[in-house]
Amino acid sequence: MITNATILAECKKKLTNPTFSITDYTSSIGKASYDKPYGLVYIPTPRLAFPTGVTFEMCLGQTTEAPKNGIPFKFYMPDDWDYSGSQCWIVFSGDKFLRTTEYSLSPISDGGGTDLYKTDRVITWHSWELSTWKLFPNLLKIHYGYTTFYYRIKIEKSGYYSAWSELSSFSTSFREAEQGVLGTDGDGGSVTDETGYMFDGVKYW
Repeated sequence: MITNATILAECKKKLTNPTFSITDYTSSIGKASYDKPYGLVYIPTPRLAFPTGVTFEMCLGQTTEAPKNGIPFKFYMPDDWDYSGSQCWIVFSGDKFLRTTEYSLSPISDGGGTDLYKTDRVITWHSWELSTWKLFPNLLKIHYGYTTFYYRIKIEKSGYYSAWSELSSFSTSFREAEQGVLGTDGDGGSVTDETGYMFDGVKYW
């Protein structure tokens, strides 16, 4: 049986890497040809760009129950990758086991280069009354109750998937919101009232 270890050994022997495309399911390594060696994984793995190691300050007002906008998840793909028709899957949780729901979003251009894309904004934090919180199952409490979130993403297109990206994390802290000329949001708009925004030290989200 041809295993991943066999393929890796052949790659090292020939100092080359196997390449795959959506339409060509075989890869020639030296004189050998293997059919679908990685199952249905043909799409390049996304490389995470944001939020990686970020600490957000949640700017709370008296009635703030959730972030004003939420955050995007930004990632890189190869320059020649065609994003049309693709979906981005995100899983994030308060623990490294990522025991939570997967979110499916369409990647959209961020204007930061041909290979940098982002998802729609995702709300990552909520506030509830204690009576409501007690009704949540334990896994949901883990998902929403921690201040550090771990996440990874993968890309799907035409029934094919990338591998999951590397694991990354971001943290949330809290402070009282201020008013005045304070900065710009993730879309470049002026922010004069921090209430409900998440601030990463550069932009408001």
